[in-house]
Amino acid sequence: MTTLLALPDEIILEILNNFNQLILLKLRAVNKRLYRLCNEKLFSSIFVNNGGGPKILINYDIPTTTFYQEYFIFNYYEKFIQFCLKPYMIEYVKKLVFFNDDIDPRAIRSLINMYPKMSIFIERQCGKYLQIREFDIGNTLNKSMITSFAINANFDSWGNILPELSRLNTLRINNGSTELFNQFQYKNIYLDQLKEFSLELREKQPSSTSLSTSMSKVFNLAAIQKLELKFISKPPLEADLVNLFTQLFSLKHISIISQNIRFDELIKQLIPNSLHSLYINVIGGKSNNNSFEPIRIWEISKTQCESLVRLGWSNIIHNRKSKLYGLLEFERIYEMGDNDIEEDDCDNEKIGKVDRLLRAYGAYRNLRQVVIDEDQFMIEREMSVGVEIRSIR
Repeated sequence: MTTLLALPDEIILEILNNFNQLILLKLRAVNKRLYRLCNEKLFSSIFVNNGGGPKILINYDIPTTTFYQEYFIFNYYEKFIQFCLKPYMIEYVKKLVFFNDDIDPRAIRSLINMYPKMSIFIERQCGKYLQIREFDIGNTLNKSMITSFAINANFDSWGNILPELSRLNTLRINNGSTELFNQFQYKNIYLDQLKEFSLELREKQPSSTSLSTSMSKVFNLAAIQKLELKFISKPPLEADLVNLFTQLFSLKHISIISQNIRFDELIKQLIPNSLHSLYINVIGGKSNNNSFEPIRIWEISKTQCESLVRLGWSNIIHNRKSKLYGLLEFERIYEMGDNDIEEDDCDNEKIGKVDRLLRAYGAYRNLRQVVIDEDQFMIEREMSVGVEIRSIR
């Protein structure tokens, strides 16, 4: 600790960037200097998990994902309001992110008036166009604050606002179809800055329109870093998907929810050892052909085995919180109730499979997190004890 305190503030802040909020709260008690520096790091970026739903798990065992490192997390909107009543604390805040737009506009207006240098963002727009208009009219939340947008293709309101979202970097399409991209072109929508994209298709049969060609006319595919593909009914043709994957030059994180297809052929099209996260959910019912088996995982991921940090496999469509699985489970772990916890012998069986995967192929040197169905496992490597695999609850 003495060596740490001998460093200048800028270096200490760089070190503090690697810790989550629980560790920083503990470090604050060391002395006045660390109290000030930890506050500066803790409260510079705040995430408010508003709008109901499951709580984000916060404990000392959580993985060091970028989300936990960047944000101080409030699981309750009321707790955030209490925090706002402490001016000496809120002055540290530079970036404020709300999970969705279920917010009292008066509270946001007050924050903007009192702290004009604070950047406020809405991560997930709920699809309520009138609510956004209300924010705009009140000069509180304008469209430039929306960085993430969700489209329900069964409704038409998205076409009125999507072209105006100048800072959009994340787009989620639910109940979509390949033909939807023709509507994008008709409305002259081209999202060349998009970094994260989630597409849910519910087509009963593969479309005659090429998905890869349609997407390339709307997005800069080479710029996409995170991609979720959810084929709830029939997936597109394999050749079409292969063509899509050959254009994903910047991809770091991929989630595929589909019937059992040639996942290995898709992953093979990506730049070798470029993926950090790979999540596959095989839908169509539980069977031995859909379960986590080391040899199957190896065949799918062997071209990415040296770069993968997070690996997931499931054949459960929805988790216990009725939330569709995807990449979010890597960055944010949601709490489970006591009645949801599986027996230890089930954990041991899954830990054994992860262990066999690591030992059999001598690869996955950077792998730190594995998700099997709903269960999270951390991989720790220590010189003295070797590899340890433990469950996160």
